[in-house]
Amino acid sequence: MPAAAKNKKPVAPMPANSIFYLVRHAEKPGRGTGLSPAGQARAQAYVAYFQNLGNPAGGTIHWDYLFACTDSGNSQRPRLTLTPLGEALNNLPKTDYNDTQYNSQAEYFRQNTKLYEGKNILICWHHGKILDLTKAMVRRTQRFPKLRIGRTNPGLRRCSGGC
Repeated sequence: MPAAAKNKKPVAPMPANSIFYLVRHAEKPGRGTGLSPAGQARAQAYVAYFQNLGNPAGGTIHWDYLFACTDSGNSQRPRLTLTPLGEALNNLPKTDYNDTQYNSQAEYFRQNTKLYEGKNILICWHHGKILDLTKAMVRRTQRFPKLRIGRTNPGLRRCSGGC
């Protein structure tokens, strides 16, 4: 066995039979840390979109947990993107990790597999780090979580610059 393989610490798997749905935050304004009017419209449109989103079995997804990265001095967009949905579901997003702590967020799921097993989890992250979060969630594990990749543009035009 190679020495590198001997020294690797086993990594706990991600929660089994869970669906993780990752989205980037809504559009940013010209100035400030919040959402632009188009971003606010998208956040509001997400309420109906995600409440009616179908699951692989043909039913409607019940969102058990919402997560967003913490607010920073530069952006509150991930939290603000999911807040209207969270209010509608009476389930506000958990915001324990900043956008660069994607490894910690993934490790949190690994350390709490029983809590999140079989759950539907919606995560909103900064667009510059969302792929890093995805990689952190699937690396070094034998059992990959179900990552749903889809278009989340509920009736809004595509963003062109300044998102």
